[in-house]
Parts: sequence; C-alpha cells; structure tokens
Amino acid sequence: MEKNLRFMNVIRIALVASLVLYAAVAFTLAHPREFSSMFFYAIAAVAVIILVTAFQLRERMVGGAEEVLRTSPDDAAAWVRWRKGHILFFCLCESVGLYGLVLRFTGATAAQAIPFFVVAIACMLLFGPQRP
Repeated sequence: MEKNLRFMNVIRIALVASLVLYAAVAFTLAHPREFSSMFFYAIAAVAVIILVTAFQLRERMVGGAEEVLRTSPDDAAAWVRWRKGHILFFCLCESVGLYGLVLRFTGATAAQAIPFFVVAIACMLLFGPQRP
C-alpha cells in the first residue's frame, strides 16, 4: 500500500511541477495581443467539461477500487484500477493547465490564463491519492 501511495505522490508532484514550469514559460515568453473572447469562452467551456469528466472518472474508478481494497487490501486488480483512476485524473487536470498555456500564447492576458493554472494545480493537490 505504501509503495502505491508513494508512486502516485511522485507522479502528482512531477505533474504539479510541470504545471508550474508551464505557467512560468507562459508568463515570461508570451505577451498579450489581439484576442478573441469567443475563443476564450470556448476553451473555458472545454476545460469545465474536462474537469467534470475527470471527477466522474475518478469517482467511478478510484471509488470502486477503494471499496474493494477496504475488504481485501491485497487485490492486485483493484490496485491497478486505483492507480489508473488517479493517473487519468491527474492527466485531465494537467490538460486544463495546458489550456492556460495555449490561451496565453494565443494572446490572452494573465488574468485570463491564471485561473486555468490555479484550478489544475489546486485539483491535483486537493484531490490526491489517499489510503483506502
């Protein structure tokens, strides 16, 4: 169990670090210019859909695996499903941060791009793996 938790936390911290680097690159290299607000709203809508999907998949995969792991902690298939659910959740959160990077390079202001990075990092940090 400890090995699985440590593995997932290493992945989570690596992805959070990459988001911080994406944000640093976005705010040092990209500069605001003419930008379509319709594009911003479209990207924001896609990001919300991705987050809703991420939480639904996390609940379905991780929640089901945790129920099995509470009764039989040595179930290898449940551990695989638990890891897959967390990795999928983290990757979907990472994609929300990448939308912030895309927005910034297409001309969005910092105020428009920051929420994407903040939400992605917050979701990864607040909804990390826990002991079943």
